Amino acid sequence: MLSRIFAHHLQELRISTRTEYDTIIVGAGLAGLSAAHALISAGQSVLVLEARERVGGRTWAAPLPGSGVALDWGAEWIVDGMHPNIVALATSFGIETEAEAGNGGLLWQVPGYRAQQSFDDLKISRPGIGAAVVALQAWYDTDNSDQEQSHKEQSLAELLRALVPDPVDLALLTAAFFPDTGADPEQVSTATLRDEIRFHGGDCNLTLDATTVRFTSGAGVIAMRLADTIKDAVRLNWPVKSIATNASGVCVRGSAGVLTAARALIAVPIATLSAIEFIPSLPHLPASLLDRANAGRVSKLWARARGAEPATTLQSAHPLRLLYSYRVGDELFVSAQALQADIEQLDDTQLRGLLTAVFPDLEILAFGVKNWCADPYAKASWMTARVGCQRAIRAAMREPCDTIRIIGGDVASDWSGWMEGAILSGREGARWALTDPV
Repeated sequence: MLSRIFAHHLQELRISTRTEYDTIIVGAGLAGLSAAHALISAGQSVLVLEARERVGGRTWAAPLPGSGVALDWGAEWIVDGMHPNIVALATSFGIETEAEAGNGGLLWQVPGYRAQQSFDDLKISRPGIGAAVVALQAWYDTDNSDQEQSHKEQSLAELLRALVPDPVDLALLTAAFFPDTGADPEQVSTATLRDEIRFHGGDCNLTLDATTVRFTSGAGVIAMRLADTIKDAVRLNWPVKSIATNASGVCVRGSAGVLTAARALIAVPIATLSAIEFIPSLPHLPASLLDRANAGRVSKLWARARGAEPATTLQSAHPLRLLYSYRVGDELFVSAQALQADIEQLDDTQLRGLLTAVFPDLEILAFGVKNWCADPYAKASWMTARVGCQRAIRAAMREPCDTIRIIGGDVASDWSGWMEGAILSGREGARWALTDPV
């Protein structure tokens, strides 16, 4: 049966112009572009297929009306001193980093507490927060292995409720985790929390209070510059419908034609994998797992505004859970992040009203929102594993396959959900594609 299906793909190929490559890469986000750059530098023939009309995936920068400043509608922040690969790539393109605006510390707003202070000062004024961080560190340090924790996985919300008895402290700590997770804490797996602490050197306090920086030109510009270095190898508007494999390689089919290669790297968000037909199927990655594995559900809002630069704000009783701003010359830009479920029924006018309610002294000049959940080539925001999914995904990633490998920030073993993870995964995929087939 499989040989007949593969033969059908090859017959279509004979009808069209036959094109063969060493490696075909599906997806032109940071992972796919990084893999392609490495493989082309090593002398391989490579083709990158991208369904969108642009490169970058969830790393995308574009201006608001009336401005020429590129704003990051997806990935934006990196951890200072801990993401050397994305920084080195940006530096090679002359793109610098800038620190997050301080403005006297975060403005914490939860029921029963409102103060503008650093996380260290918050721990002093709320001793229960300091005790909770100590308890979280002890939780991480105890039985910290997949084998020991496989039967203990729970949601982040369940863990915090068990460790933080005071409701105000609980709300504050829940708000503190939002920038990392971008998801409903009832759905976030504690396996994700363990990974985040591991990424931050095993330090729970650093996980909650890391120094973050952004790129002056926008992170999305890095993807565009990287694509420029291999532009002859990138085909846009080329959605892949199916990938057939056998001992001789892969056959990739889309509305624009059929292509063959010795191997394929699949660098698309994990929530979109089920839209590609794999022949034979990937039995360890059923659609029921892929479609729900990523709990990330953030929509990102940007506004160009006039007024004083507001404080970076974390809050729990308002749909806009994280707000921050920065200036470029005379222009002030304000961003807000919300769980899509909290704003699902709101139109742009109502969303503008939410932003004005938080910062009433601002005059909104232009406004936009990106709902990644509604994007057919993303279906979710950055990767945050849902309870019950992460170990199954990682087990599937370890399944041997001579001709196909799934890469990307969603499945990276280090810094998953971050731009650094996408680059690391892409380069790891390139190393695999350079090895001799078994």
